[in-house]
Amino acid sequence: MESTGASAVDVARAIGRSDKTVSNWLSGRYQRATPDTDAALKEWLQAQARPGRVEFVETPTSRRIVSALAHAQANHDMVCVYGSPGTGKTCTVNQYRDSYESAWLATITPSTAAVVPALEEVAEAVGIHDVTGGARRLSRAIRGKVAHLDGLIIVDEAQHLSLGAIEELRSIHDATGVGIALVGNELVYAQLTGGNRAVHFAQLFSRVGLKLYLRAPSKKDVEAIVAHWKIKDPKALELLERVSKRAGALRAVHKILRLASGAGTGPITAKRIRAAMDLLGTEDA
Repeated sequence: MESTGASAVDVARAIGRSDKTVSNWLSGRYQRATPDTDAALKEWLQAQARPGRVEFVETPTSRRIVSALAHAQANHDMVCVYGSPGTGKTCTVNQYRDSYESAWLATITPSTAAVVPALEEVAEAVGIHDVTGGARRLSRAIRGKVAHLDGLIIVDEAQHLSLGAIEELRSIHDATGVGIALVGNELVYAQLTGGNRAVHFAQLFSRVGLKLYLRAPSKKDVEAIVAHWKIKDPKALELLERVSKRAGALRAVHKILRLASGAGTGPITAKRIRAAMDLLGTEDA
């Protein structure tokens, strides 16, 4: 409770118990607590401790992403998958990396945006751990590693890449035929076009054979997630559909469901979902 900022009232709502029951439990007056309170609180605690990585659920949008990645790998192409946050991009690329041979995933941050640190991330992803030196040596090592493997280098959060880093990835693609997937928000596309398709961006832009824009999660995406969680309550589906239209989209839906699943036994209901929303500070549209 201290680490999440949750109050006793928040916890009581999340596990479907009275405020008094939770207060009694916290103060050690167990005889006043119902026999299953221990189990309900344990489930809630486990839900808070679960890793942040979202469980993968196949959705129509994730299938479109996988199709773009598979195209890049099979056809030795460069692709760009970009769009709004919370559409399942990161979760899907992790699943693809785990499911396909010779698929490597490098995640870029602001501190690894420049050419050398970006190449270091890619080198680490493809299994190179002992190369030191500048961009030339790193690029050569990566080319030697991925050549002739029919592989795919996925670069997530690619909006952070500098233009020089993107150009270096293009040169690795040109030299080896390895597939390259640049995944991120709308800024990825802006990087490729220079904003106005300037002449000096034409060579880079022409290498990108497929551009997949993900505007927002669809209703069918939410329905697929709800089916995976075996939720039957139509009011619960309605609540989650509204959540999916807000910032964070499917990421917020998954967080709410993880919390609601740990709030007791039995089916996840609209009441438990609303309690999870309250605990997470998610506004109802």
